Amino acid sequence: MRIDKFVTWAGQAGALIEIEQAVDPRLELARVVHALDGQPVLFR
Repeated sequence: MRIDKFVTWAGQAGALIEIEQAVDPRLELARVVHALDGQPVLFR
């Protein structure tokens, strides 16, 4: 499945978590992904 189609599907299904706040890609990103325990997440 293409990433754009997956993002659309997950958003429509209510499964996509969207993060609009800036995060540090080396430290915070991994912590957020781990805390969500495998849920799809989109960093904007």
